[in-house]
Amino acid sequence: MKGSWAPGPPGPRVLVSPLPPPASNGSHFSPGKKHGARTPNADTITRRITAGDARRTYHDVFDRWMCMLSRKKPRSVKIKFYNGDKYKIPSSLFSISGLDYLHLKRCIIGLPQKFEGFKQLTVLNLKHFSSTDSDIHNLVSSCPLLTTLCLKYFEGINCLSIKAQALQDLDVKGNFQDFHLHAPNLCNVYVTLGKTENEQSAVVAGNRKNYLKQAFVGPSNIYRLVIKRCIVALPLEFEGFKRLLVLNLKYFSSTDSDINKLISSCPWLNTLRLKHFDGISCLRIQAQALQILEVEGNFEDFHLDAPNLSHVYLTLDKIEAQQSVAVAPDMKNYLKQAFDSLTSIEELTINGSFLTYLSKGCLLTKLPGVFNRLRKICIEKCSWNWAEVLGACSIFQNAPTFRELEIWSFFRPEASWCQPIWDEDQTEIEEPTLHHLVTVTMNGFVGLEYEIALVGLLLRWSSALEEMKIIRFEDEDDIYDECMCNALTKLLALPRVSNKAKITFI
Repeated sequence: MKGSWAPGPPGPRVLVSPLPPPASNGSHFSPGKKHGARTPNADTITRRITAGDARRTYHDVFDRWMCMLSRKKPRSVKIKFYNGDKYKIPSSLFSISGLDYLHLKRCIIGLPQKFEGFKQLTVLNLKHFSSTDSDIHNLVSSCPLLTTLCLKYFEGINCLSIKAQALQDLDVKGNFQDFHLHAPNLCNVYVTLGKTENEQSAVVAGNRKNYLKQAFVGPSNIYRLVIKRCIVALPLEFEGFKRLLVLNLKYFSSTDSDINKLISSCPWLNTLRLKHFDGISCLRIQAQALQILEVEGNFEDFHLDAPNLSHVYLTLDKIEAQQSVAVAPDMKNYLKQAFDSLTSIEELTINGSFLTYLSKGCLLTKLPGVFNRLRKICIEKCSWNWAEVLGACSIFQNAPTFRELEIWSFFRPEASWCQPIWDEDQTEIEEPTLHHLVTVTMNGFVGLEYEIALVGLLLRWSSALEEMKIIRFEDEDDIYDECMCNALTKLLALPRVSNKAKITFI
């Protein structure tokens, strides 16, 4: 969908853009030269407006120029202001009935009383603008051919009402208190609420907490849905998105039942991303067609039924209090059945907190299933304490054919550099034999003792290893140089079970 904002449709185009003041100290405002360029599709006309002293207002002159422009009947108009007060769009612009592309930035939208609509408009892109509920509703609903609508960073709108029969792509980013959507042909939907805490609290206050409900009823043809900073609450009449392929929810609130119903009502769902959520205790995912799953958040139970998964990214937020709840005696096995559903995956990405969970239950020595198809494991944000090593081993022992391991190290505070690598009373493990591991990449390497020890373990376990690639942490202040020099000497001295293994230091 993002590509849909790019070039306007063929035909004469007008670009209006205030530029920085010229080198001279004189204050002036003048239309630039016309630049005509013949393209394979159509003539392109670019008009450039140069503002002299940026501190002076030139909106009145601009009004006259816009009046002249409206007589030219362009098909495509782009007006972008980058600073100063918002420019109130004159009524003359709304008389250009033949427009099929309109892009406005830092403007005030107020419709004239005799506005009859843009009957040919297909793309409307408004950013950093002010308007009212009625004006924005009338503008959108008066464009019968509108297929792409972008509304970003706006003010003055409390109830955002969008009625557009032909609309296919919708991108909304801003703050509002109510949302009414009637667009039966929508395919791509992106909705993001503003990031200001006060504005967020207004959205979820009182009886407004389900303000997105009706938006889930009408557009049944959606195949991509992206929602950020919203509350997801389904209406009773929700029947599912029968064509949805991609569902991306980030910084959201919901309930166990609503998120389960939403996912299970999308029979063709291929990609699911759930990140930074609250209100969900038992995360239940039932999706027969799902291939890509990304989950980042906190929950107490996890049920997964997705037999066609190939790529899985699981991250648990590293909050100690929440971790202790999840690994309580009666909950420590809550991931068992999830791993039983992952036996056909090809790529697995997890973080250090997740490895800690694995190491604290009966998952330590044997997982419920064997990952016979797993070819790549990526481990992120690890400090590589012994608990995380145990968790990693529990996966390695059940992935007999994985060939590639990628590690993103999460190094410890300087105060812990000189502490023992691992506790003396560390739990004994049966060292895994990684017969098929060919490539290891360690990112963010600093040269600390525990990193060197981890490299040593992998070299000792991997009989088929061909390359160990170590990418150093980018350090502009060179505070790790001494540590890195000592590390290089130790790395070269490490024994390796594979005679093909080479260490590449980048």
